Amino acid sequence: MDLNRLTQKSQQALAAAQDAATRAGHVEVDSLHLLLALLQQPDGLVPRLLDAMGTDVDRLTADVEAELQRIPRSTGAGGAPQGQVVVSARLAALLDEADKEARRLSDEYVSVEHLLVAMVAEAERSPAGRVLARRGIPLELDHDHAPGAAFVITLSVAERLDHPQEVALLAR
Repeated sequence: MDLNRLTQKSQQALAAAQDAATRAGHVEVDSLHLLLALLQQPDGLVPRLLDAMGTDVDRLTADVEAELQRIPRSTGAGGAPQGQVVVSARLAALLDEADKEARRLSDEYVSVEHLLVAMVAEAERSPAGRVLARRGIPLELDHDHAPGAAFVITLSVAERLDHPQEVALLAR
Protein backbone atom coordinates (compact mmCIF):
# COMPACT_ATOMS: atom_id res chain seq x y z
CA MET A 1 0.00 0.00 0.00
CA ASP A 2 1.06 3.55 -0.64
CA LEU A 3 1.78 5.00 2.82
CA ASN A 4 1.02 8.47 1.44
CA ARG A 5 -2.65 7.40 1.49
CA LEU A 6 -2.60 7.26 5.30
CA THR A 7 -4.18 10.18 7.15
CA GLN A 8 -1.99 12.13 9.55
CA LYS A 9 -3.49 10.26 12.54
CA SER A 10 -2.89 6.92 10.81
CA GLN A 11 0.72 7.90 10.05
CA GLN A 12 1.20 8.98 13.67
CA ALA A 13 -0.21 5.66 14.88
CA LEU A 14 2.09 3.68 12.59
CA ALA A 15 5.12 5.70 13.80
CA ALA A 16 4.06 5.15 17.44
CA ALA A 17 3.69 1.42 16.71
CA GLN A 18 7.25 1.31 15.36
CA ASP A 19 8.48 3.16 18.45
CA ALA A 20 6.65 0.71 20.72
CA ALA A 21 8.21 -2.26 18.92
CA THR A 22 11.68 -0.70 19.18
CA ARG A 23 11.28 0.08 22.90
CA ALA A 24 10.11 -3.48 23.52
CA GLY A 25 13.10 -4.93 21.67
CA HIS A 26 10.94 -6.58 19.02
CA VAL A 27 12.34 -7.07 15.53
CA GLU A 28 8.96 -6.64 13.82
CA VAL A 29 6.18 -4.11 14.21
CA ASP A 30 2.89 -5.99 14.11
CA SER A 31 -0.83 -5.31 14.38
CA LEU A 32 -0.66 -5.50 18.19
CA HIS A 33 1.78 -2.59 18.22
CA LEU A 34 -0.54 -0.65 15.94
CA LEU A 35 -3.58 -1.44 18.09
CA LEU A 36 -1.71 -0.22 21.17
CA ALA A 37 -0.74 2.98 19.35
CA LEU A 38 -4.35 3.57 18.29
CA LEU A 39 -5.59 2.99 21.85
CA GLN A 40 -3.02 5.42 23.25
CA GLN A 41 -3.44 8.11 20.60
CA PRO A 42 -4.16 11.45 22.30
CA ASP A 43 -7.68 12.60 21.42
CA GLY A 44 -7.96 9.58 19.15
CA LEU A 45 -11.18 8.38 17.59
CA VAL A 46 -10.51 4.69 18.30
CA PRO A 47 -10.54 4.88 22.13
CA ARG A 48 -13.57 7.20 22.11
CA LEU A 49 -15.45 4.93 19.73
CA LEU A 50 -14.65 1.81 21.74
CA ASP A 51 -15.56 3.56 25.00
CA ALA A 52 -18.88 4.66 23.50
CA MET A 53 -19.52 1.01 22.61
CA GLY A 54 -19.08 0.01 26.24
CA THR A 55 -15.57 -1.36 25.92
CA ASP A 56 -13.26 -0.86 28.88
CA VAL A 57 -10.43 0.79 26.94
CA ASP A 58 -7.98 0.60 29.87
CA ARG A 59 -8.61 -3.13 30.18
CA LEU A 60 -8.25 -3.61 26.43
CA THR A 61 -4.98 -1.66 26.52
CA ALA A 62 -3.74 -3.89 29.36
CA ASP A 63 -4.68 -6.99 27.33
CA VAL A 64 -2.71 -5.68 24.34
CA GLU A 65 0.30 -4.88 26.55
CA ALA A 66 0.15 -8.40 28.05
CA GLU A 67 0.11 -9.93 24.57
CA LEU A 68 3.09 -7.78 23.57
CA GLN A 69 5.01 -9.08 26.61
CA ARG A 70 4.72 -12.59 25.13
CA ILE A 71 6.64 -11.61 21.99
CA PRO A 72 10.31 -12.59 22.26
CA ARG A 73 12.77 -9.71 22.57
CA SER A 74 15.65 -9.34 20.15
CA THR A 75 19.05 -10.09 21.59
CA GLY A 76 20.84 -8.17 18.85
CA ALA A 77 22.03 -11.13 16.78
CA GLY A 78 20.36 -11.68 13.43
CA GLY A 79 17.15 -10.06 12.21
CA ALA A 80 16.97 -6.31 11.85
CA PRO A 81 19.88 -4.14 13.05
CA GLN A 82 19.73 -3.19 16.73
CA GLY A 83 17.06 -0.53 17.30
CA GLN A 84 15.39 -1.05 13.92
CA VAL A 85 12.17 -2.89 13.26
CA VAL A 86 10.58 -4.15 10.08
CA VAL A 87 6.88 -4.31 9.24
CA SER A 88 5.56 -7.84 9.72
CA ALA A 89 3.80 -9.60 6.87
CA ARG A 90 0.65 -9.59 9.02
CA LEU A 91 0.77 -5.82 9.48
CA ALA A 92 1.44 -5.29 5.78
CA ALA A 93 -1.64 -7.40 4.99
CA LEU A 94 -3.68 -5.41 7.53
CA LEU A 95 -2.62 -2.13 5.92
CA ASP A 96 -3.63 -3.53 2.53
CA GLU A 97 -7.05 -4.54 3.91
CA ALA A 98 -7.54 -1.09 5.42
CA ASP A 99 -6.63 0.43 2.06
CA LYS A 100 -9.17 -1.82 0.31
CA GLU A 101 -11.84 -0.74 2.80
CA ALA A 102 -11.05 2.93 2.18
CA ARG A 103 -11.19 2.42 -1.58
CA ARG A 104 -14.45 0.47 -1.29
CA LEU A 105 -15.91 3.48 0.48
CA SER A 106 -14.41 5.81 -2.14
CA ASP A 107 -12.31 7.46 0.56
CA GLU A 108 -9.16 9.18 -0.62
CA TYR A 109 -7.20 8.36 2.54
CA VAL A 110 -6.86 5.45 4.95
CA SER A 111 -7.96 6.67 8.36
CA VAL A 112 -7.81 5.13 11.83
CA GLU A 113 -11.32 3.72 11.52
CA HIS A 114 -10.28 1.83 8.36
CA LEU A 115 -7.37 0.39 10.37
CA LEU A 116 -9.73 -0.66 13.17
CA VAL A 117 -12.16 -2.26 10.71
CA ALA A 118 -9.27 -4.27 9.23
CA MET A 119 -8.19 -5.41 12.71
CA VAL A 120 -11.71 -6.47 13.67
CA ALA A 121 -12.01 -8.35 10.38
CA GLU A 122 -8.84 -10.29 11.26
CA ALA A 123 -10.72 -11.95 14.13
CA GLU A 124 -8.76 -15.09 15.02
CA ARG A 125 -6.11 -14.67 12.29
CA SER A 126 -3.89 -12.36 14.32
CA PRO A 127 -3.09 -11.48 17.92
CA ALA A 128 -4.74 -8.03 17.58
CA GLY A 129 -7.86 -9.60 16.10
CA ARG A 130 -7.98 -12.19 18.90
CA VAL A 131 -7.64 -9.50 21.61
CA LEU A 132 -10.46 -7.48 20.06
CA ALA A 133 -12.63 -10.59 19.67
CA ARG A 134 -12.02 -11.62 23.31
CA ARG A 135 -13.20 -8.19 24.42
CA GLY A 136 -16.30 -8.62 22.27
CA ILE A 137 -15.78 -5.48 20.23
CA PRO A 138 -19.24 -5.08 18.66
CA LEU A 139 -18.19 -3.87 15.23
CA GLU A 140 -19.72 -5.74 12.35
CA LEU A 141 -18.79 -5.44 8.74
CA ASP A 142 -22.13 -5.46 6.99
CA HIS A 143 -21.52 -4.52 3.38
CA ASP A 144 -24.64 -6.34 2.12
CA HIS A 145 -27.15 -4.71 4.45
CA ALA A 146 -25.52 -1.30 4.77
CA PRO A 147 -23.62 -0.57 1.55
CA GLY A 148 -21.10 2.21 2.06
CA ALA A 149 -20.86 1.69 5.82
CA ALA A 150 -17.40 1.08 7.25
CA PHE A 151 -19.12 -0.60 10.16
CA VAL A 152 -22.56 -0.69 11.67
CA ILE A 153 -23.13 0.91 15.05
CA THR A 154 -26.33 1.74 16.86
CA LEU A 155 -27.57 5.30 16.93
CA SER A 156 -27.38 5.28 20.72
CA VAL A 157 -23.64 4.63 20.50
CA ALA A 158 -23.18 7.25 17.79
CA GLU A 159 -25.01 9.85 19.87
CA ARG A 160 -22.52 9.38 22.71
CA LEU A 161 -19.58 10.46 20.55
CA ASP A 162 -18.30 13.98 21.14
CA HIS A 163 -18.36 15.28 17.59
CA PRO A 164 -21.31 15.10 15.16
CA GLN A 165 -18.96 14.68 12.19
CA GLU A 166 -17.87 11.37 13.72
CA VAL A 167 -21.47 10.20 13.67
CA ALA A 168 -21.73 11.07 9.99
CA LEU A 169 -18.41 9.38 9.29
CA LEU A 170 -19.41 6.20 11.10
CA ALA A 171 -22.95 5.98 9.78
CA ARG A 172 -22.27 6.71 6.10
